Amino acid sequence: MALSISAHAYGPAAEDALLDAVRRGKTVDHEHDPLAPLTIVTPAPMAGYHIRRLLGRRLGGVVNVLVKPLNAVLELVGSSALTHDGRRPLPDAYQAEVIRAVAESSQRFFGDVPVEGALLRNLEQRFNEFDRCEPEDLNELRSQPGLPADLLSLYDEYRRRTRSFFTRRDLADAATEALAGNPVVLRDIGALIVYLPDDLQPGQRRFLDEL
Repeated sequence: MALSISAHAYGPAAEDALLDAVRRGKTVDHEHDPLAPLTIVTPAPMAGYHIRRLLGRRLGGVVNVLVKPLNAVLELVGSSALTHDGRRPLPDAYQAEVIRAVAESSQRFFGDVPVEGALLRNLEQRFNEFDRCEPEDLNELRSQPGLPADLLSLYDEYRRRTRSFFTRRDLADAATEALAGNPVVLRDIGALIVYLPDDLQPGQRRFLDEL
């Protein structure tokens, strides 16, 4: 799978580039193949609706095209290895309850302050940021006194309590490792177009680099 990167102004120019990429993805051995598998990675779930309408309006409709967020593509490639180990996705609601329980069990941090509302949302955001960090970055934070190291001690307990689940970081790492075995699902994914990529996490970048 060859890599091609193009940059365009947001709007019509980017849409034209997407349509051109779809045409090239549907070209096999210099001939148009309407059944060739192709996957478009969207920057957000709602963008998928716009892309499908765009393909129908400008190309008259296409077949055998998946339109998914990157995390959904990672699930196709990497989730089987994680579920084989008995792990499952971490539901957002369960994540929030575990974070609340971990924070409330450590009175020296929050005392009698209820862990809810803005405080709980802030902790969820911090823990999600920790999930995106490289191990060496987390170790650097642990070595420094202050709030980040204190929060990391809570994060470590949160990870211990959720070890039977997998995070997006775990999923990206598993998908990258799975590529070495050339999994059959890659045939269904076909050519991959990453449209208007957002700020990719390190694990997601590694997956795309390896792909």
